[in-house]
Amino acid sequence: MADAFPVAPVMLLPEWEETLGLPDPCAGTSPSIQVRQQQVNARFIASGGQSAAYFIKVAASLGYDITITRFAPSRFGRPFGSPFGGIAWAYAWQVNAPQFTIERLAFGNGFGASFSSWGNTVLQCELQRLAPAHTVVLFSYTP
Repeated sequence: MADAFPVAPVMLLPEWEETLGLPDPCAGTSPSIQVRQQQVNARFIASGGQSAAYFIKVAASLGYDITITRFAPSRFGRPFGSPFGGIAWAYAWQVNAPQFTIERLAFGNGFGASFSSWGNTVLQCELQRLAPAHTVVLFSYTP
């Protein structure tokens, strides 16, 4: 019963991955069990949305703490010193994340799994996959 809902499946992990179109190149060649579980959970809850709150929720399910910056084109009446940009900025948004997200070894990871791994590849890949087609997603990493 524990594997019936894909929060952290163990025995049914391969079946959940197959159902949700995983594994994919986002997580690399040999992702840890934890990364695989997080990706299954994220794909399962990603029912569609275009709000900042939706993308923050998806990122959180992958284990990332992010914020989102929205842009707007330049127009009359904006405060002096505001960034200047054309109409294309109406379709751009920025994901702000830590420079390195550390995935630590967890109980249940397979034999030979690394103690820690660093990176945001899964975050970028999953959010770009979910982003509305008419938008441009920028990623900003802070130390």
